Amino acid sequence: MRGLTRRSRIAPVLALLGLCTAFLCGCNAGAEASPPLVPATPVVRPSTPVVMFVGDSFTVGSGPVPRWETYAAQTARLLSWQ
Repeated sequence: MRGLTRRSRIAPVLALLGLCTAFLCGCNAGAEASPPLVPATPVVRPSTPVVMFVGDSFTVGSGPVPRWETYAAQTARLLSWQ
């Protein structure tokens, strides 16, 4: 029973503290004039896509696979990048 009365006394205090905090934060939001926004410079994107292939010797073209038959080269031809 004692814990219940203690909780019932703490709840209004916490609610009042929360309201005061919200009020003080809200009052200070527009106090200072913000500088005018300057538009950012546009990002220049490359005209050709950049792709990274992760793999082994078959991806790179070393060993038994010629460079023109690698996965990356075949993908580039398929997508008309080469």
